[in-house]
Amino acid sequence: MAARTRWRRALAVALSAVVLAAAACGDDDDTSATPSEGTDGAGAATTGDGGTAPSEGTTRPVDTAGEDTVPAGTPTRGGILRYATVSEPTTFDPHRGASGGDHVSLYPIFDRLLASDPETLEPEPFLATSFEFTDPLTLRMTLQEGVTFHDGTPFDAEAVVYNVERAKHLEDSSIKSDVASIESVEAVGEHEVVMHLSEPDSSLLGVFADRAGMMVSPAAAENEDFGQHPVGTGPHRFVRWAPGDSWTYERNEDYWQEGLPYLDGLEFTVQADINTRINGLRSGQYDFIDGVSPGRAAELEEDDDIVVSVDPTILHHMVWWNTGRGPLADVRVRRAINMAIDREAIWQGIMEGTGEIAWMPVPSQHWAYAEDLVPTFDHDPEAARALLEEAGYGDGFTLTMTSTATDTSVRMAEAMQAQLAEIGITLEITPEQTVDSVQRYFEAKQVDAYNSSMTARPDPSITFETMFSASSFYNTAQTSPEGFEELLAAASRAQTQEERKEAFRALSAAAVEHALWIPLVFPPSITAYSKDVAGFVPSLMAKPDFLSVYRAS
Repeated sequence: MAARTRWRRALAVALSAVVLAAAACGDDDDTSATPSEGTDGAGAATTGDGGTAPSEGTTRPVDTAGEDTVPAGTPTRGGILRYATVSEPTTFDPHRGASGGDHVSLYPIFDRLLASDPETLEPEPFLATSFEFTDPLTLRMTLQEGVTFHDGTPFDAEAVVYNVERAKHLEDSSIKSDVASIESVEAVGEHEVVMHLSEPDSSLLGVFADRAGMMVSPAAAENEDFGQHPVGTGPHRFVRWAPGDSWTYERNEDYWQEGLPYLDGLEFTVQADINTRINGLRSGQYDFIDGVSPGRAAELEEDDDIVVSVDPTILHHMVWWNTGRGPLADVRVRRAINMAIDREAIWQGIMEGTGEIAWMPVPSQHWAYAEDLVPTFDHDPEAARALLEEAGYGDGFTLTMTSTATDTSVRMAEAMQAQLAEIGITLEITPEQTVDSVQRYFEAKQVDAYNSSMTARPDPSITFETMFSASSFYNTAQTSPEGFEELLAAASRAQTQEERKEAFRALSAAAVEHALWIPLVFPPSITAYSKDVAGFVPSLMAKPDFLSVYRAS
Protein backbone atom coordinates (compact mmCIF):
# COMPACT_ATOMS: atom_id res chain seq x y z
CA MET A 1 0.00 0.00 0.00
CA ALA A 2 1.42 3.40 -0.94
CA ALA A 3 2.25 5.74 1.89
CA ARG A 4 -0.68 8.03 2.61
CA THR A 5 0.29 11.66 3.04
CA ARG A 6 -2.14 14.36 4.18
CA TRP A 7 -0.80 17.44 2.40
CA ARG A 8 -3.30 19.91 3.78
CA ARG A 9 -3.92 23.18 1.94
CA ALA A 10 -1.01 25.59 1.79
CA LEU A 11 -0.57 28.21 4.51
CA ALA A 12 -1.61 31.01 2.18
CA VAL A 13 -4.86 29.28 1.26
CA ALA A 14 -5.82 28.32 4.81
CA LEU A 15 -5.08 31.68 6.29
CA SER A 16 -6.82 33.40 3.40
CA ALA A 17 -9.98 31.77 4.72
CA VAL A 18 -9.62 33.91 7.82
CA VAL A 19 -9.37 37.04 5.69
CA LEU A 20 -12.27 36.10 3.44
CA ALA A 21 -14.52 35.11 6.33
CA ALA A 22 -13.91 38.44 8.00
CA ALA A 23 -14.15 40.49 4.82
CA ALA A 24 -17.46 38.88 3.91
CA CYS A 25 -19.13 41.06 6.53
CA GLY A 26 -18.43 44.22 4.53
CA ASP A 27 -18.92 47.25 6.76
CA ASP A 28 -20.38 45.18 9.58
CA ASP A 29 -18.50 44.40 12.76
CA ASP A 30 -16.63 41.31 11.73
CA THR A 31 -14.11 39.38 13.76
CA SER A 32 -15.41 40.53 17.13
CA ALA A 33 -18.75 38.72 16.75
CA THR A 34 -20.54 41.87 17.82
CA PRO A 35 -23.88 42.88 16.27
CA SER A 36 -23.71 44.55 12.86
CA GLU A 37 -23.48 48.31 12.74
CA GLY A 38 -26.90 49.90 12.71
CA THR A 39 -28.62 47.04 14.55
CA ASP A 40 -29.95 47.00 18.08
CA GLY A 41 -27.81 44.01 19.05
CA ALA A 42 -30.78 41.73 19.64
CA GLY A 43 -30.05 39.35 16.78
CA ALA A 44 -28.58 35.86 16.91
CA ALA A 45 -25.01 35.39 17.99
CA THR A 46 -22.61 35.92 15.15
CA THR A 47 -19.60 33.69 14.80
CA GLY A 48 -17.34 36.23 13.12
CA ASP A 49 -18.14 35.34 9.53
CA GLY A 50 -21.61 36.73 9.21
CA GLY A 51 -23.21 33.39 10.13
CA THR A 52 -25.14 32.55 13.26
CA ALA A 53 -24.40 30.27 16.14
CA PRO A 54 -26.61 27.21 16.60
CA SER A 55 -29.69 27.87 18.67
CA GLU A 56 -29.84 27.03 22.34
CA GLY A 57 -29.64 23.30 22.97
CA THR A 58 -27.86 22.53 19.70
CA THR A 59 -24.57 20.67 20.11
CA ARG A 60 -22.13 18.90 17.89
CA PRO A 61 -18.64 17.46 18.21
CA VAL A 62 -16.06 20.23 18.09
CA ASP A 63 -13.65 18.30 15.91
CA THR A 64 -15.91 16.33 13.60
CA ALA A 65 -13.53 14.50 11.27
CA GLY A 66 -13.50 15.65 7.66
CA GLU A 67 -13.98 13.37 4.67
CA ASP A 68 -10.29 13.59 3.80
CA THR A 69 -9.17 12.22 7.16
CA VAL A 70 -11.71 9.52 7.95
CA PRO A 71 -11.85 6.26 5.97
CA ALA A 72 -15.19 4.86 4.90
CA GLY A 73 -17.13 3.24 7.67
CA THR A 74 -18.44 4.10 11.10
CA PRO A 75 -15.94 5.20 13.78
CA THR A 76 -15.30 2.40 16.25
CA ARG A 77 -15.10 2.63 20.01
CA GLY A 78 -12.23 1.29 22.07
CA GLY A 79 -8.48 1.24 22.15
CA ILE A 80 -5.73 3.41 23.59
CA LEU A 81 -3.87 6.14 21.70
CA ARG A 82 -0.18 6.37 22.63
CA TYR A 83 1.15 9.84 21.87
CA ALA A 84 4.78 10.98 22.11
CA THR A 85 5.24 14.73 22.31
CA VAL A 86 8.16 17.10 22.67
CA SER A 87 7.21 18.55 26.05
CA GLU A 88 5.15 17.77 29.11
CA PRO A 89 2.68 20.20 30.68
CA THR A 90 3.89 22.76 33.20
CA THR A 91 0.71 22.04 35.21
CA PHE A 92 -2.75 20.62 34.60
CA ASP A 93 -4.36 23.79 35.95
CA PRO A 94 -5.38 25.77 32.82
CA HIS A 95 -5.47 29.06 34.74
CA ARG A 96 -1.90 28.69 35.99
CA GLY A 97 -0.11 27.08 33.04
CA ALA A 98 2.86 28.85 31.55
CA SER A 99 3.39 27.02 28.26
CA GLY A 100 1.30 27.07 25.11
CA GLY A 101 2.31 23.45 24.69
CA ASP A 102 0.10 22.60 27.67
CA HIS A 103 -3.05 22.75 25.57
CA VAL A 104 -2.79 19.28 24.03
CA SER A 105 -2.64 17.80 27.55
CA LEU A 106 -5.52 19.98 28.78
CA TYR A 107 -7.96 19.34 25.92
CA PRO A 108 -8.91 15.80 27.05
CA ILE A 109 -9.82 17.05 30.54
CA PHE A 110 -11.29 20.50 29.99
CA ASP A 111 -14.03 21.50 27.58
CA ARG A 112 -14.05 25.20 26.71
CA LEU A 113 -16.91 27.67 26.64
CA LEU A 114 -16.23 28.17 22.92
CA ALA A 115 -14.38 26.22 20.27
CA SER A 116 -12.64 27.57 17.18
CA ASP A 117 -12.97 26.36 13.62
CA PRO A 118 -9.77 24.39 12.86
CA GLU A 119 -9.31 26.03 9.44
CA THR A 120 -10.27 29.63 10.18
CA LEU A 121 -10.13 29.93 14.00
CA GLU A 122 -13.57 31.55 13.95
CA PRO A 123 -15.38 31.08 17.30
CA GLU A 124 -17.96 28.29 17.54
CA PRO A 125 -20.32 27.02 20.27
CA PHE A 126 -19.08 24.41 22.72
CA LEU A 127 -20.13 24.49 26.39
CA ALA A 128 -21.80 27.77 25.49
CA THR A 129 -24.49 26.85 22.96
CA SER A 130 -25.05 30.46 21.94
CA PHE A 131 -23.33 33.77 22.52
CA GLU A 132 -23.91 37.38 21.58
CA PHE A 133 -22.79 40.89 22.40
CA THR A 134 -26.09 42.58 23.20
CA ASP A 135 -24.11 45.82 23.15
CA PRO A 136 -20.35 46.49 22.95
CA LEU A 137 -20.01 46.18 26.74
CA THR A 138 -22.26 43.18 27.40
CA LEU A 139 -21.63 39.55 26.44
CA ARG A 140 -24.41 37.03 27.05
CA MET A 141 -23.94 33.25 26.88
CA THR A 142 -26.44 30.38 27.06
CA LEU A 143 -24.92 27.15 28.36
CA GLN A 144 -25.27 23.49 27.50
CA GLU A 145 -27.58 21.72 29.95
CA GLY A 146 -27.04 18.33 31.57
CA VAL A 147 -23.25 18.62 31.83
CA THR A 148 -21.36 17.56 34.95
CA PHE A 149 -17.72 17.75 35.96
CA HIS A 150 -15.82 14.51 36.47
CA ASP A 151 -16.37 14.79 40.24
CA GLY A 152 -20.15 15.10 39.84
CA THR A 153 -20.28 18.87 40.36
CA PRO A 154 -22.89 20.38 37.98
CA PHE A 155 -21.69 22.63 35.18
CA ASP A 156 -23.96 25.66 35.26
CA ALA A 157 -23.90 29.45 35.23
CA GLU A 158 -22.47 29.61 38.76
CA ALA A 159 -19.57 27.42 37.63
CA VAL A 160 -18.83 29.86 34.82
CA VAL A 161 -18.89 32.78 37.24
CA TYR A 162 -16.44 30.89 39.48
CA ASN A 163 -14.09 30.19 36.57
CA VAL A 164 -14.03 33.77 35.27
CA GLU A 165 -13.44 35.15 38.75
CA ARG A 166 -10.70 32.61 39.36
CA ALA A 167 -8.94 33.51 36.11
CA LYS A 168 -9.11 37.19 37.04
CA HIS A 169 -8.09 37.03 40.69
CA LEU A 170 -5.96 33.94 41.23
CA GLU A 171 -2.64 35.29 42.45
CA ASP A 172 -0.54 33.29 40.01
CA SER A 173 -3.04 33.26 37.13
CA SER A 174 -1.21 33.35 33.81
CA ILE A 175 -4.31 34.59 31.95
CA LYS A 176 -5.28 37.68 33.97
CA SER A 177 -4.61 39.93 30.99
CA ASP A 178 -6.89 37.77 28.78
CA VAL A 179 -9.94 38.53 30.93
CA ALA A 180 -8.96 41.98 32.20
CA SER A 181 -11.77 43.66 30.23
CA ILE A 182 -14.44 41.72 32.17
CA GLU A 183 -15.57 44.03 34.95
CA SER A 184 -18.12 41.61 36.38
CA VAL A 185 -19.91 38.38 35.55
CA GLU A 186 -23.29 37.21 36.81
CA ALA A 187 -25.53 34.18 36.56
CA VAL A 188 -28.90 35.42 35.29
CA GLY A 189 -30.36 31.91 35.14
CA GLU A 190 -29.27 28.37 35.82
CA HIS A 191 -27.72 28.12 32.37
CA GLU A 192 -27.22 31.73 31.33
CA VAL A 193 -24.43 34.18 32.18
CA VAL A 194 -23.87 37.84 31.41
CA MET A 195 -20.46 39.48 31.38
CA HIS A 196 -20.14 43.22 31.78
CA LEU A 197 -17.04 44.75 30.21
CA SER A 198 -15.11 47.82 31.25
CA GLU A 199 -14.40 48.56 27.58
CA PRO A 200 -15.18 46.93 24.23
CA ASP A 201 -13.01 43.86 23.71
CA SER A 202 -13.05 42.26 20.27
CA SER A 203 -10.75 39.42 21.36
CA LEU A 204 -12.96 38.01 24.11
CA LEU A 205 -14.58 35.25 22.05
CA GLY A 206 -11.13 34.01 21.08
CA VAL A 207 -10.15 34.17 24.74
CA PHE A 208 -12.96 31.76 25.65
CA ALA A 209 -11.78 29.30 22.99
CA ASP A 210 -8.42 29.29 24.78
CA ARG A 211 -7.26 28.71 28.38
CA ALA A 212 -9.77 31.12 29.93
CA GLY A 213 -12.59 29.09 28.42
CA MET A 214 -11.42 25.82 29.99
CA MET A 215 -13.88 25.11 32.77
CA VAL A 216 -12.50 23.70 36.02
CA SER A 217 -14.60 22.09 38.74
CA PRO A 218 -15.28 24.75 41.41
CA ALA A 219 -15.14 22.07 44.10
CA ALA A 220 -11.91 20.42 42.97
CA ALA A 221 -10.15 23.69 42.13
CA GLU A 222 -10.17 24.65 45.81
CA ASN A 223 -7.67 21.88 46.50
CA GLU A 224 -4.04 23.02 46.66
CA ASP A 225 -2.90 20.13 44.46
CA PHE A 226 -5.46 20.78 41.69
CA GLY A 227 -2.64 21.18 39.14
CA GLN A 228 -1.72 17.53 39.75
CA HIS A 229 -5.31 16.26 40.10
CA PRO A 230 -7.36 18.19 37.53
CA VAL A 231 -11.11 17.89 37.12
CA GLY A 232 -13.06 19.20 34.12
CA THR A 233 -16.03 18.21 31.95
CA GLY A 234 -13.94 16.84 29.07
CA PRO A 235 -14.12 13.55 27.15
CA HIS A 236 -11.39 11.91 29.24
CA ARG A 237 -10.64 11.85 32.94
CA PHE A 238 -7.16 12.40 34.29
CA VAL A 239 -5.60 9.25 35.78
CA ARG A 240 -1.98 9.88 36.73
CA TRP A 241 1.13 11.91 35.94
CA ALA A 242 4.73 10.77 36.35
CA PRO A 243 6.63 14.08 35.90
CA GLY A 244 9.36 13.87 33.31
CA ASP A 245 7.90 10.70 31.85
CA SER A 246 4.20 10.16 31.09
CA TRP A 247 0.58 10.97 31.93
CA THR A 248 -2.60 9.03 31.24
CA TYR A 249 -6.35 9.46 30.80
CA GLU A 250 -9.42 7.22 30.77
CA ARG A 251 -12.76 7.59 29.02
CA ASN A 252 -15.35 9.84 30.68
CA GLU A 253 -18.33 7.47 30.50
CA ASP A 254 -20.70 10.34 31.36
CA TYR A 255 -19.50 12.67 28.62
CA TRP A 256 -22.27 14.96 27.40
CA GLN A 257 -21.57 14.62 23.65
CA GLU A 258 -23.31 11.40 22.69
CA GLY A 259 -21.03 8.72 21.27
CA LEU A 260 -17.83 10.54 22.20
CA PRO A 261 -15.06 9.94 22.91
CA TYR A 262 -14.26 6.91 20.77
CA LEU A 263 -11.02 6.00 22.54
CA ASP A 264 -10.96 4.18 25.88
CA GLY A 265 -7.94 6.15 26.95
CA LEU A 266 -4.84 8.17 26.11
CA GLU A 267 -1.21 7.63 27.07
CA PHE A 268 1.05 10.66 26.61
CA THR A 269 4.84 10.41 26.83
CA VAL A 270 7.34 13.26 26.81
CA GLN A 271 10.15 12.48 24.39
CA ALA A 272 12.20 15.42 23.15
CA ASP A 273 14.46 13.39 20.87
CA ILE A 274 13.03 13.17 17.36
CA ASN A 275 14.91 9.98 16.53
CA THR A 276 13.43 8.23 19.55
CA ARG A 277 9.94 9.45 18.64
CA ILE A 278 10.27 8.24 15.05
CA ASN A 279 11.75 4.88 16.05
CA GLY A 280 8.95 4.47 18.59
CA LEU A 281 6.32 5.16 15.93
CA ARG A 282 7.88 2.66 13.54
CA SER A 283 8.18 -0.05 16.18
CA GLY A 284 4.61 0.39 17.41
CA GLN A 285 5.61 1.85 20.78
CA TYR A 286 3.78 5.08 19.83
CA ASP A 287 0.74 5.66 17.63
CA PHE A 288 1.07 9.41 17.10
CA ILE A 289 4.01 11.83 17.21
CA ASP A 290 4.43 15.53 16.51
CA GLY A 291 7.30 17.97 16.07
CA VAL A 292 8.58 16.16 12.97
CA SER A 293 11.20 18.24 11.15
CA PRO A 294 10.78 18.91 7.42
CA GLY A 295 13.79 16.75 6.59
CA ARG A 296 12.30 13.73 8.33
CA ALA A 297 8.82 14.07 6.80
CA ALA A 298 9.93 12.83 3.36
CA GLU A 299 11.64 9.87 5.00
CA LEU A 300 8.48 8.88 6.88
CA GLU A 301 6.33 9.18 3.76
CA GLU A 302 8.15 6.15 2.36
CA ASP A 303 6.74 3.98 5.14
CA ASP A 304 3.48 2.30 4.11
CA ASP A 305 2.36 1.98 7.73
CA ILE A 306 2.64 5.68 8.55
CA VAL A 307 0.52 8.71 7.65
CA VAL A 308 2.32 12.08 7.50
CA SER A 309 0.28 15.26 7.93
CA VAL A 310 1.92 18.54 6.91
CA ASP A 311 -0.35 21.40 7.89
CA PRO A 312 -0.37 25.21 7.88
CA THR A 313 -0.09 26.88 11.25
CA ILE A 314 0.33 30.25 12.89
CA LEU A 315 2.89 28.81 15.31
CA HIS A 316 5.63 31.41 15.68
CA HIS A 317 9.19 30.27 16.38
CA MET A 318 10.91 33.14 18.16
CA VAL A 319 13.19 34.21 20.98
CA TRP A 320 11.65 35.72 24.08
CA TRP A 321 13.97 38.05 25.95
CA ASN A 322 13.93 40.11 29.11
CA THR A 323 14.02 43.72 27.94
CA GLY A 324 14.77 44.91 31.45
CA ARG A 325 17.86 42.75 31.96
CA GLY A 326 21.50 43.80 31.40
CA PRO A 327 22.46 44.86 27.87
CA LEU A 328 18.99 43.87 26.60
CA ALA A 329 17.54 46.88 28.43
CA ASP A 330 19.09 49.03 25.68
CA VAL A 331 16.94 49.07 22.54
CA ARG A 332 20.07 49.60 20.41
CA VAL A 333 21.41 46.25 21.59
CA ARG A 334 18.13 44.53 20.82
CA ARG A 335 18.04 46.04 17.35
CA ALA A 336 21.66 45.06 16.74
CA ILE A 337 20.96 41.44 17.64
CA ASN A 338 17.95 41.34 15.31
CA MET A 339 20.05 42.81 12.50
CA ALA A 340 22.74 40.17 13.06
CA ILE A 341 20.25 37.30 12.58
CA ASP A 342 20.20 35.88 9.05
CA ARG A 343 16.61 34.65 8.88
CA GLU A 344 16.89 33.61 5.25
CA ALA A 345 19.76 31.25 6.10
CA ILE A 346 17.80 29.77 9.03
CA TRP A 347 14.67 29.33 6.93
CA GLN A 348 16.51 27.67 4.03
CA GLY A 349 19.06 25.68 6.02
CA ILE A 350 16.98 24.45 8.94
CA MET A 351 13.38 24.65 7.72
CA GLU A 352 14.37 23.61 4.17
CA GLY A 353 12.26 26.44 2.81
CA THR A 354 9.02 25.22 4.43
CA GLY A 355 6.74 27.58 6.28
CA GLU A 356 7.93 31.17 6.00
CA ILE A 357 10.26 33.72 7.54
CA ALA A 358 8.74 35.56 10.51
CA TRP A 359 8.94 39.35 10.39
CA MET A 360 6.19 40.08 12.91
CA PRO A 361 3.89 38.14 15.26
CA VAL A 362 1.53 36.99 12.47
CA PRO A 363 2.35 35.35 9.10
CA SER A 364 2.01 36.94 5.69
CA GLN A 365 -1.50 35.74 4.82
CA HIS A 366 -3.02 36.79 8.14
CA TRP A 367 -5.34 39.80 7.89
CA ALA A 368 -3.33 41.60 10.60
CA TYR A 369 -0.05 41.32 8.65
CA ALA A 370 1.50 44.71 7.81
CA GLU A 371 3.25 44.07 4.51
CA ASP A 372 4.68 47.58 4.29
CA LEU A 373 6.84 46.92 7.37
CA VAL A 374 8.68 43.98 5.77
CA PRO A 375 11.53 43.31 6.19
CA THR A 376 11.26 44.48 9.76
CA PHE A 377 14.92 43.74 10.53
CA ASP A 378 17.42 43.90 7.68
CA HIS A 379 20.29 41.46 7.91
CA ASP A 380 23.21 43.88 8.30
CA PRO A 381 26.06 42.74 10.61
CA GLU A 382 28.10 45.90 10.00
CA ALA A 383 25.25 48.18 11.05
CA ALA A 384 24.67 45.87 14.02
CA ARG A 385 28.27 46.26 15.16
CA ALA A 386 27.96 50.05 14.85
CA LEU A 387 24.85 50.02 17.05
CA LEU A 388 26.65 47.96 19.69
CA GLU A 389 29.54 50.44 19.63
CA GLU A 390 27.12 53.33 20.03
CA ALA A 391 25.46 51.57 22.98
CA GLY A 392 28.82 51.06 24.71
CA TYR A 393 29.13 47.35 23.98
CA GLY A 394 31.73 47.46 21.21
CA ASP A 395 33.82 44.87 23.01
CA GLY A 396 30.89 42.48 23.12
CA PHE A 397 29.21 40.68 26.01
CA THR A 398 27.63 37.33 26.94
CA LEU A 399 23.96 36.40 26.74
CA THR A 400 22.45 33.35 28.44
CA MET A 401 19.63 31.51 26.69
CA THR A 402 17.57 28.46 27.53
CA SER A 403 16.21 26.58 24.53
CA THR A 404 13.57 23.97 23.86
CA ALA A 405 15.51 20.74 23.46
CA THR A 406 14.05 19.68 20.10
CA ASP A 407 16.42 19.15 17.20
CA THR A 408 15.00 22.07 15.20
CA SER A 409 15.11 24.49 18.15
CA VAL A 410 18.66 23.56 19.06
CA ARG A 411 19.81 23.97 15.45
CA MET A 412 18.21 27.43 15.34
CA ALA A 413 19.91 28.36 18.61
CA GLU A 414 23.27 27.20 17.27
CA ALA A 415 22.76 29.18 14.06
CA MET A 416 22.04 32.32 16.08
CA GLN A 417 25.06 31.58 18.26
CA ALA A 418 27.32 31.59 15.21
CA GLN A 419 25.71 34.70 13.71
CA LEU A 420 25.95 36.69 16.96
CA ALA A 421 29.57 35.69 17.38
CA GLU A 422 30.26 37.68 14.20
CA ILE A 423 29.31 40.90 16.03
CA GLY A 424 31.12 40.02 19.25
CA ILE A 425 28.27 38.56 21.29
CA THR A 426 28.77 35.22 23.04
CA LEU A 427 25.53 33.25 23.27
CA GLU A 428 25.50 30.54 25.94
CA ILE A 429 22.80 27.95 25.13
CA THR A 430 21.24 25.45 27.52
CA PRO A 431 18.81 23.00 25.83
CA GLU A 432 16.17 21.88 28.33
CA GLN A 433 12.75 20.31 28.65
CA THR A 434 10.04 22.94 28.20
CA VAL A 435 8.96 22.76 31.83
CA ASP A 436 12.52 23.52 32.96
CA SER A 437 12.98 26.34 30.45
CA VAL A 438 9.69 27.91 31.53
CA GLN A 439 10.70 27.73 35.18
CA ARG A 440 14.16 29.22 34.59
CA TYR A 441 13.13 31.98 32.18
CA PHE A 442 9.57 33.04 33.03
CA GLU A 443 9.39 32.19 36.71
CA ALA A 444 12.88 32.36 38.23
CA LYS A 445 14.14 34.84 35.59
CA GLN A 446 17.59 33.28 35.72
CA VAL A 447 18.49 33.69 32.04
CA ASP A 448 18.35 36.48 29.47
CA ALA A 449 16.38 34.74 26.74
CA TYR A 450 14.29 31.71 25.77
CA ASN A 451 14.44 30.13 22.31
CA SER A 452 11.04 28.55 21.80
CA SER A 453 7.70 29.14 20.12
CA MET A 454 4.66 31.30 20.61
CA THR A 455 1.83 28.86 20.08
CA ALA A 456 -1.18 30.01 18.13
CA ARG A 457 -3.90 32.13 19.71
CA PRO A 458 -7.42 32.36 18.25
CA ASP A 459 -7.27 36.17 17.94
CA PRO A 460 -4.26 38.46 17.29
CA SER A 461 -5.20 40.63 20.27
CA ILE A 462 -4.42 37.67 22.51
CA THR A 463 -1.12 37.11 20.70
CA PHE A 464 0.06 40.71 21.14
CA GLU A 465 -1.21 40.95 24.73
CA THR A 466 0.48 37.68 25.66
CA MET A 467 3.80 38.58 24.09
CA PHE A 468 4.15 42.23 24.98
CA SER A 469 1.70 43.56 27.58
CA ALA A 470 3.38 44.78 30.77
CA SER A 471 0.80 42.81 32.76
CA SER A 472 1.38 39.55 30.89
CA PHE A 473 3.05 36.66 32.69
CA TYR A 474 5.17 36.15 29.58
CA ASN A 475 6.64 39.65 29.63
CA THR A 476 9.46 38.97 32.08
CA ALA A 477 10.46 42.64 32.29
CA GLN A 478 6.87 43.57 33.24
CA THR A 479 7.33 46.84 31.35
CA SER A 480 6.38 48.11 27.92
CA PRO A 481 7.48 51.10 25.82
CA GLU A 482 5.73 54.40 26.32
CA GLY A 483 2.35 54.40 24.62
CA PHE A 484 2.38 50.66 23.91
CA GLU A 485 -0.39 49.75 26.36
CA GLU A 486 -2.59 52.39 24.73
CA LEU A 487 -1.99 50.74 21.36
CA LEU A 488 -2.97 47.35 22.82
CA ALA A 489 -6.17 48.86 24.22
CA ALA A 490 -6.99 50.48 20.89
CA ALA A 491 -6.60 47.13 19.11
CA SER A 492 -8.98 45.48 21.57
CA ARG A 493 -11.55 48.25 21.17
CA ALA A 494 -11.47 48.30 17.37
CA GLN A 495 -14.58 46.75 15.83
CA THR A 496 -14.48 46.84 12.03
CA GLN A 497 -11.91 44.86 10.06
CA GLU A 498 -10.29 48.04 8.72
CA GLU A 499 -10.01 49.55 12.19
CA ARG A 500 -8.47 46.37 13.54
CA LYS A 501 -6.00 46.12 10.67
CA GLU A 502 -4.80 49.69 11.27
CA ALA A 503 -4.54 49.06 15.01
CA PHE A 504 -2.42 45.94 14.56
CA ARG A 505 -0.18 47.66 12.05
CA ALA A 506 0.56 50.30 14.70
CA LEU A 507 1.24 47.55 17.24
CA SER A 508 3.57 45.68 14.89
CA ALA A 509 5.45 48.88 14.08
CA ALA A 510 5.92 49.66 17.78
CA ALA A 511 7.04 46.11 18.58
CA VAL A 512 9.60 46.34 15.78
CA GLU A 513 10.75 49.83 16.71
CA HIS A 514 11.51 48.68 20.24
CA ALA A 515 12.74 45.23 19.15
CA LEU A 516 10.66 43.48 21.78
CA TRP A 517 11.48 39.95 20.55
CA ILE A 518 13.39 38.03 17.88
CA PRO A 519 11.03 36.72 15.19
CA LEU A 520 12.47 33.73 13.31
CA VAL A 521 10.08 31.51 11.31
CA PHE A 522 6.51 30.28 11.00
CA PRO A 523 7.06 26.53 10.60
CA PRO A 524 4.50 24.05 9.30
CA SER A 525 2.99 21.59 11.76
CA ILE A 526 4.16 18.08 10.86
CA THR A 527 2.64 15.09 12.61
CA ALA A 528 2.94 11.40 11.85
CA TYR A 529 0.77 8.54 12.99
CA SER A 530 -0.03 4.88 12.50
CA LYS A 531 -2.25 4.05 9.52
CA ASP A 532 -4.89 2.60 11.87
CA VAL A 533 -5.39 6.00 13.57
CA ALA A 534 -8.36 7.81 12.02
CA GLY A 535 -10.37 10.96 12.58
CA PHE A 536 -7.49 13.34 13.30
CA VAL A 537 -8.34 16.93 12.33
CA PRO A 538 -5.37 19.32 12.03
CA SER A 539 -5.83 22.92 13.12
CA LEU A 540 -4.09 26.22 12.50
CA MET A 541 -3.50 26.16 16.26
CA ALA A 542 -1.03 23.28 15.71
CA LYS A 543 -2.18 21.65 18.97
CA PRO A 544 -3.55 18.12 18.45
CA ASP A 545 -7.01 17.47 19.87
CA PHE A 546 -7.96 13.78 19.98
CA LEU A 547 -11.69 14.15 20.65
CA SER A 548 -12.76 12.63 17.31
CA VAL A 549 -9.84 10.20 16.89
CA TYR A 550 -10.48 6.45 16.80
CA ARG A 551 -8.73 3.20 15.93
CA ALA A 552 -9.70 2.12 12.42
CA SER A 553 -8.67 -1.48 12.94
